[in-house]
Amino acid sequence: MHTLLKNLDFHLMAAMLWFRYRSSLPAEAIAEAGVKPGNTVLDFGCGSGGFSTRASHVAGKNGRVYALDINPLAATYVARRAKKKGLNNIQTITSGLKTGLADKSVNVVLLYDILHHLTEPGPILAELSRVLKDSGRLSASDHHLTDDQIIAGITTSGYFRFEEKGKRTYSFSKAGR
Repeated sequence: MHTLLKNLDFHLMAAMLWFRYRSSLPAEAIAEAGVKPGNTVLDFGCGSGGFSTRASHVAGKNGRVYALDINPLAATYVARRAKKKGLNNIQTITSGLKTGLADKSVNVVLLYDILHHLTEPGPILAELSRVLKDSGRLSASDHHLTDDQIIAGITTSGYFRFEEKGKRTYSFSKAGR
């Protein structure tokens, strides 16, 4: 029964986000994140894939989007959605921490509506810093947290430095670059 409830919870969340993402939110967030054609993007905590699919369109056929989530249902859902939309540049990863990606291989990391779930964000931020190129950007947003909580939640670890706040997102660069 527990698994059934988790599955139901995911499907309810996916349906709710489908309505939410019908707005311009994903397009605006991806634009603020600085995703460009040919980029490699990691959507950490991709959920139903609303941001992954938008990033896929922008990154284009020469780009790559890694849609990572701890929930195997999310990976299945995003893979089906990508196939249905003909998005061949999305690869799903099921993990709660390790990405399996090479060092400095990602241009943009998306961390949307995930920070409030992390009791200890340090290990995840270390992994994101490891895979992000020195010139890369971490784009974060979390409607459950205040501006100060988002900025502190990401910069306190020492891996990232706050750059700017946009209309929808907060941008961070790797510290010490």
